Amino acid sequence: MTLSAYLLAFVFATILGLLFHVIVGGRGWRIIFFVICSWIGFAIGNYLGSALEWKYFNIGVIYVIPASLCSIVIMLLGRWLSSPQKRV
Repeated sequence: MTLSAYLLAFVFATILGLLFHVIVGGRGWRIIFFVICSWIGFAIGNYLGSALEWKYFNIGVIYVIPASLCSIVIMLLGRWLSSPQKRV
């Protein structure tokens, strides 16, 4: 991947994390948490798209669909794990 591809992936993942925070809400520290989760998920999803030879809706070497889906799943998992547990 070239530097421009890394920057574009970074921007996509950051926008996904910010949109997720706008939809879900939460305190200020969670915006940073969701963006970091989005970066990790986007990187994993891009790798999976490459490994599975995904052919649909690619932007250069960025596999947008698998990367976005994996990013959303990782953010949902992070939200679930970071939510306060209600004690009985």
